[in-house]
Amino acid sequence: MRDFSGAVWHVPALGLEPGELPPTGAVVDVSARAAAPRQADRTIAEIAGRSGGVYSDDLHAARDPGASAAFRLAHKRRLEALRMRGVVTRRPDGTWDVPADYLERAATLEAVRGGGVSIKVRSWMALEAQVMARAETWLDGPDAAGVSNAAAELMELRAARTAFLREKGFLQPGQTRLSEADRQRLRAGELARVAAIEAAGSDRQSVSAATGASFEGRFERVVDLAQGRMALIGTEKMFALVPWRREMERYRGEALVIEAKGSGIGWTLSAGRTRDLGR
Repeated sequence: MRDFSGAVWHVPALGLEPGELPPTGAVVDVSARAAAPRQADRTIAEIAGRSGGVYSDDLHAARDPGASAAFRLAHKRRLEALRMRGVVTRRPDGTWDVPADYLERAATLEAVRGGGVSIKVRSWMALEAQVMARAETWLDGPDAAGVSNAAAELMELRAARTAFLREKGFLQPGQTRLSEADRQRLRAGELARVAAIEAAGSDRQSVSAATGASFEGRFERVVDLAQGRMALIGTEKMFALVPWRREMERYRGEALVIEAKGSGIGWTLSAGRTRDLGR
């Protein structure tokens, strides 16, 4: 990767799943990975703590009847990965012995996963493509304006982006930042254009759930927009674009239920647990 001062860095991405890898040109933050266990580790430790240091699928189902088989399977896969690192042991009957210091050891492994670095995507769209995008982009936000020691290239891109927004009427004379109304208009316009292209190409209808409504379909693929990565959930006749989260990746190809709530968009596996996607 190349930073904004022009220096080239080689950053390990061993901890990222294939669906999490940012595309070429994406804007990312790289930092030291914090030593913290995953939420799945906390669930495993809680169940084992109540069961004399033992975890099993049956114990998990009893503790959380709403947890789907696929959700519980993800916890067993986590335990299997940690078994290979010597953190837990598996009994012949399929149950697991979880040590008292499980969370500490899991956190230590998380800290070194992927070479000990954390990669957070700030924009899934390349900087050059953002300049003339009819969308809200990373270049429009405070992160781009706040880059210290920015290279001349970034300053030129920001200037070109500002000129484009003025030309298209999104910035008035003397105005240096987009209004919230224009940001919303750009986001809605980008989503509508991408949905129209998908509808024409797949001969399907685009749907957007109103608050309280739901839509069920298969997680087909991701679509990278200036406003973020979206998951395309579809059926034979309809599809929906919803905010993507890394937790969804293990369920790519499976049926998900998407529900619009007051707090944003949530998703579940069929008869599974709800996950919040945010607004």
